[in-house]
Amino acid sequence: MITDLAILKEHLRASAEIQNGLIVLYAEAVEERLTAFLDRPVYADAALIPAPGDPDHDPLAIVAPRAFHVAVMLMVGMIYDGEWTQTAPDLPGPVRSLMEPYRAWRDLPEERP
Repeated sequence: MITDLAILKEHLRASAEIQNGLIVLYAEAVEERLTAFLDRPVYADAALIPAPGDPDHDPLAIVAPRAFHVAVMLMVGMIYDGEWTQTAPDLPGPVRSLMEPYRAWRDLPEERP
């Protein structure tokens, strides 16, 4: 998981240890969705990014910016609080706005702003 569990719990005002598994599950699902939207690998730390020559190397890989963590907090909060009502396969407006500047756009030229 890229986003720190303690920060997520603070954001959710969740103090019980029993909630950790659920919060981690939500966060991992959200991080997968955001990474897919960005169309690039996202890492918690630069040391984790595979070096050139490594088969897993992607030149578009980035260290998670603060906006990524905020987007995770927003989406996990919506799911955790039962406020997720969106049926369209898109991100909520504020989350999309946070993520747009980091999107790779390698396969989506027709969607480019």
